[in-house]
Amino acid sequence: MLTILFVFALAAASPVAAQDVEQKRAMSGAPRYEYEVASFKTTKAGGIGFAVRLSSGPDNLSAANVPLILLLQQAYGMQPYQISGGPDWLRSDRYDVEAKIDRRTADALKKMTPEERQQTRQRMLQTLLTEKLHLEVRRTTKELPIYTLVVGKNGPKLREADAAEIAAATIPADGPAALPTDASRVTFGPGGATHEFSIPGENETVAER
Repeated sequence: MLTILFVFALAAASPVAAQDVEQKRAMSGAPRYEYEVASFKTTKAGGIGFAVRLSSGPDNLSAANVPLILLLQQAYGMQPYQISGGPDWLRSDRYDVEAKIDRRTADALKKMTPEERQQTRQRMLQTLLTEKLHLEVRRTTKELPIYTLVVGKNGPKLREADAAEIAAATIPADGPAALPTDASRVTFGPGGATHEFSIPGENETVAER
């Protein structure tokens, strides 16, 4: 069974209702677990070519040249084949996104475990997509064919690698001389880990924290 996310476009929410909710939250003094301010702008044609950037800092979310389907993947922890429906611009149009978290919420997030923080940040992004783009999703399950890897009738063709083959496949302690075009690289810094990778044949680089 595979979980599928169906996406729908909704009409704009009532501004009066949204304002009432916001006033109640402000009076409670509790962290909102929402982005305080956010902007979605269409990426300027030819601005940064094929480059796609998506990073999440302690108090912000920043993305450049991203299709919104990628943000849906991040928000719901889904793979592309698990998302169905939605308007065409969800996959075709590219956007620059900047979202800021208020200090109280950012401080509360720092006190969470990594798992709790990831789940909370996902819910925050879900709320952002609902409020800004008026999207709604519905989860369901679907049966798909599966495949089993079995040994052929003539037996396995695997053999143990010899010493020379193991040595050739081992990365030196000081790292490889050069990264191939389809390689991944992870850099660790004060703000967390930044993952950069390129997609073979696409000339596309993605960086994510």
